[in-house]
Amino acid sequence: MNVLLIDRKTIAEGTTEIALDLGGQDFNFRAGQYINLCIPSLAHPDTKGNCREFSIASSPHERGIVKTAIRNSDSGFKRTLLSMPIGSTLQMDGPFGLFTIPKRQINPVVFIAGGIGITPFMSMARAAAEATSPGNMMLITSNHRIERAAYREEMSALEKANPNFSVKENIGHLTPEFLQETMTEVPEAVYYLAGPPKMVFEIRQALKNAGVDEDSILAEEFVGYE
Repeated sequence: MNVLLIDRKTIAEGTTEIALDLGGQDFNFRAGQYINLCIPSLAHPDTKGNCREFSIASSPHERGIVKTAIRNSDSGFKRTLLSMPIGSTLQMDGPFGLFTIPKRQINPVVFIAGGIGITPFMSMARAAAEATSPGNMMLITSNHRIERAAYREEMSALEKANPNFSVKENIGHLTPEFLQETMTEVPEAVYYLAGPPKMVFEIRQALKNAGVDEDSILAEEFVGYE
């Protein structure tokens, strides 16, 4: 479907949120899914082509608009997307993906986001707050520097709005000790991991070594930021 670029705003150092207007078209998705976004004509050449996959950051309850977040880079695609005029037409396909929470949430859920991996969890947190979800959710964000942490203020507001949602912030390397403390706070949890492949692999292994069952770990790797 054709969509319009209607807004761009900086949400952290080197990170931009993109808003797309659906023009009244129906688009139903579940929090945690992603879209394929294409730019009809790139202003800068890109060997990877004119399309990229992005996790949706907006809530399914937010009708008429889809938001996503990107790490800025020097790729031709990103340079074009970050400089093209507001009101430009893009092509969007989707939704795709199974990285979603069951409609009947039984166990507590722990989200662990590395860097831009926060995007699908932003959609889940927004949706949970709007639906006053009774399920217990914890979000752990991990960034090398606090300036790179996206959505910090909104996450704090969502934490205040939803008594069943809590946020823990980690700056620097996410250690097994930090994870062990979380497991003590939220026993019997299901873990959702999103971030760079190396980070996802290390956390998955740390959780398994600590006794978390493989079936209780779901992961989405963000391969590259271009």
